[in-house]
Amino acid sequence: MKNPNTDTICAIATATGGAIGIVRVSGPEAISITCRVFSRDISYVKSHTIHYGNIIDTDGTVIDEVLVSVFRAPHSYTGEDSVEISCHGSRYVMAMVVRRLIQEGCRQAAAGEYTQRAFLNGRLDLTQAEAVADLIASTNKATHHIAIGQLRGTITDSLSQLRDRLLEMTSLVELELDFSDHEELEFADRGQLRQLALDIDSHLTRLADTFASGQAVKQGIPVAIVGKTNVGKSTLLNALVGEEKAIVSDIHGTTRDTIEDLIDIHGVTFRFIDTAGLRTTSDTGEDSVEISCHGSRYVMAMVVRRLIQEGCRQAAAGEYTQRAFLNGRLDLTQAEAVADLIASTNKATHHIAIGQLRGTITDSLSQLRDRLLEMTSLVELELDFSDHEELEFADRGQLRQLALDIDSHLTRLADTFASGQAVKQGIPVAIVGKTNVGKSTLLNALVGEEKAIVSDIHGTTRDTIEDLIDIHGVTFRFIDTAGLRTTSDTIEQIGIKLAYKKITEATIVLWLVDAIPSAADIADMLSRCADRQLIVVNNKTDLSDLTPHLRTLIPDAEVIGISARGGVNIGKLSEAIFSAANLPSITANDVIVTSARHYDSLCQAHQALSRVIEGIDCGLSGDLLSDDLRQCLHSISEITGRGLITPDEVLTNIFSHFCIGK
Repeated sequence: MKNPNTDTICAIATATGGAIGIVRVSGPEAISITCRVFSRDISYVKSHTIHYGNIIDTDGTVIDEVLVSVFRAPHSYTGEDSVEISCHGSRYVMAMVVRRLIQEGCRQAAAGEYTQRAFLNGRLDLTQAEAVADLIASTNKATHHIAIGQLRGTITDSLSQLRDRLLEMTSLVELELDFSDHEELEFADRGQLRQLALDIDSHLTRLADTFASGQAVKQGIPVAIVGKTNVGKSTLLNALVGEEKAIVSDIHGTTRDTIEDLIDIHGVTFRFIDTAGLRTTSDTGEDSVEISCHGSRYVMAMVVRRLIQEGCRQAAAGEYTQRAFLNGRLDLTQAEAVADLIASTNKATHHIAIGQLRGTITDSLSQLRDRLLEMTSLVELELDFSDHEELEFADRGQLRQLALDIDSHLTRLADTFASGQAVKQGIPVAIVGKTNVGKSTLLNALVGEEKAIVSDIHGTTRDTIEDLIDIHGVTFRFIDTAGLRTTSDTIEQIGIKLAYKKITEATIVLWLVDAIPSAADIADMLSRCADRQLIVVNNKTDLSDLTPHLRTLIPDAEVIGISARGGVNIGKLSEAIFSAANLPSITANDVIVTSARHYDSLCQAHQALSRVIEGIDCGLSGDLLSDDLRQCLHSISEITGRGLITPDEVLTNIFSHFCIGK
């Protein structure tokens, strides 16, 4: 089975927040698209090679230093040309890499699409594809062994043996049916057929019977600790898990709810259990039932097993929300908002998700669709009824203005993606300055805990330290960096180089000083922060307040005096950081794009409409304009999964231009 898709996909392949992140690209243009964002030409490099360089933004700035691994078809995970970009694990950096790839022609991959392509290209069968997910989720030796075995083909081989036996049995039956008049042939008697069927059924039963133990290993074996009050059940649980998980008290009835935890014994997970209830609901637009049972994975797996035995099918990932979409309960933007709402971590992301779920993007795109229908109808009217003198056709100036209005709407929507991504992923703030100016002390003051080591020894901070802080419902990601100075220490030099790199990644830079910087230092920092919001922070004002002098020296930057150790003006600094982010006031009514998929489609719609405007300016005929108009409509409809304009709709709109009686 060959993959019918000819587009190239990209996606972040690793969890965010680690030291390293991987962005995976796969498809016929994987290598050529990567070439357009990478600082080196990898067009003709050999398969299974790694190349160092930079990912370059559209303005020529470096997004990140990366390693690019090249895998040529068919010798890749998906069986297609593939590239893996290993960058720093920052969510922002990885999002920027994905954004650049989309700008150059990639499409955001759907969930599981890489493994789906591997299956469609014959690299894996379905059992092996499912084993990939199990291997990623494995938490102990037993689940790892099962997943590895399935990935290597243990189930495939067992089913292959079954298939061979079934083929043998089918052949014997067909032989008797088709060649019963050939006396020289020896047919199997019914006893032989029955024994063969019993052997096959025995094989099937043995396979099916492994499900109970397989689920127990995979989900965790439930163990209930029971007994009268004060016999030491909670103490036993704490001893088993190695921490104070349950409250221990001499008061009878201290434990009222159930408490659960997992323990690994010889590579097998054991789970310790919970409660019950039934209710009905219909989020999908279908008859639905929700069964609330004890929270043990094993118990829930047994409930699912019984439902499957009685005729249910195991739902696919996201299938409930998919059914809500198919039944008209949600469009695609609202379906995606469900996941965003679940993942929201602050007021801003919550507002955006709630707004999207309530239809802010849907309504905005509906307005675009109406304007595009109007424009398409005007073009089609001129094409189909040019011989009707009584009709008044739109001149090219009107069409051009309408196209410009629609494009302005598209651009406004697409322009919200940058702030939407910043809010969703967290706005990066780099704390930089010379050694011992109080960078780590400031980070600790901002986060409210001892996150970074504070010492009088120069060069204490060598690696970067990050933490998230919520300011007015928006997440800011603060990065404490190594002190900037000239040093012969090799490790510290690496940290200083990384500090300068973090400046390029940051949206906001806090430059900490406790003395008047030299003119060269000022010029260097202003140059490095030319496209960023720079806040000069005069620390240790309790010892020497240099704020007025600094404002004179650096008039283009905001200057704030604080005492990080004493907590003076930390609130004022937080307000300045929030203002520097220059975010719009976000409510649930605001239309803000946070999805790379939406941004991709909006960019495609803008490109199609730009061709329409260019075509109008060049005097192209209406039939050529119509093709790009429909492409624009298609791109917008892809966002919601609905709203494609039908020929009947265009005709209805066209005939609305006729006078009554015509």
